[in-house]
Amino acid sequence: MAIPTVLYALVVDDDPLILRHACDIPEVAGFNFHQAGTVEEAKAFMGDDADGVTLLFSDVASLVSVRR
Repeated sequence: MAIPTVLYALVVDDDPLILRHACDIPEVAGFNFHQAGTVEEAKAFMGDDADGVTLLFSDVASLVSVRR
């Protein structure tokens, strides 16, 4: 698998305030990012293209199943 030229982060948190602030981290690091407030939103965003996400940033424990 080739190294992506565009870094893409998926930021997931069920607390809207934390989610908003957590998005600052990948943004400052130069990532493009998408935010999701639930596991279902994260799964829908990733779809069959989980390899397009370079970084998954979350404290939601149930995200272990996102790639399954």
